[in-house]
Amino acid sequence: MEKAYKFREELLQIHKPDIRDISRKTKENEYEFKNGVIISIPKNAGDVITIAANDFADFLKTSMGICAKVEEDCQKGDVVIGIASDSNVDLGEYAHYSGFGIFTDKCGIKVYGND
Repeated sequence: MEKAYKFREELLQIHKPDIRDISRKTKENEYEFKNGVIISIPKNAGDVITIAANDFADFLKTSMGICAKVEEDCQKGDVVIGIASDSNVDLGEYAHYSGFGIFTDKCGIKVYGND
């Protein structure tokens, strides 16, 4: 029998621990997250970008066993998170209120959204 309110522990757990499949290898066009990964955000980042970057760093640590650091400098880093218009990025057909773009290659990942 389950203890009273034990289900709340699972509900409050945001990221599941240790879900990384270390046997899976990256493909030629994929980026591999490694310890020390830097997540870059703009110096003037709003709450949404700051919270998203810190949550992603927590996910990497908790779920993937990878240490990540959030830094304020949108031009550097393995993962760059920013506003498309601030970075002169054209999102094409996704350039609307809720649109965003994720660009990835073997050098890193860039995520841009609309303001």
